[in-house]
Amino acid sequence: MSITRDFSLSAIVAGFVTVLVGFTSSAVIYVLIGLFGATVGALFTALPHELVAAIAGLALIGTIGNGLAAAMAAERDREAALVTFLVTASGVTLFGIGSAFWGLVAGGLALPILHPKAKG
Repeated sequence: MSITRDFSLSAIVAGFVTVLVGFTSSAVIYVLIGLFGATVGALFTALPHELVAAIAGLALIGTIGNGLAAAMAAERDREAALVTFLVTASGVTLFGIGSAFWGLVAGGLALPILHPKAKG
């Protein structure tokens, strides 16, 4: 199967117009967000904090899912990645240090415990 490239003037113009339309529509959206940013901010301030947190959580589902999928991809490290995630998500605080640190510590300890190196 060969790949053909079309370097004709019409293809170049069509590509340029597509990019220009994309940039223009993005610029219009950014200008609208800028103009109505204070209104949107006031709207979110008026909403209950739980609802704003739920909206933010729904917006981050894809990011969290992709991160978990990447962390769980290597079968050997799967359990340690899960321990790290669960401890971090728990929100535990010890000695004034937050859960992100303790999640890394727990995952770092879980890996050699679950998969000790072979002696010899």
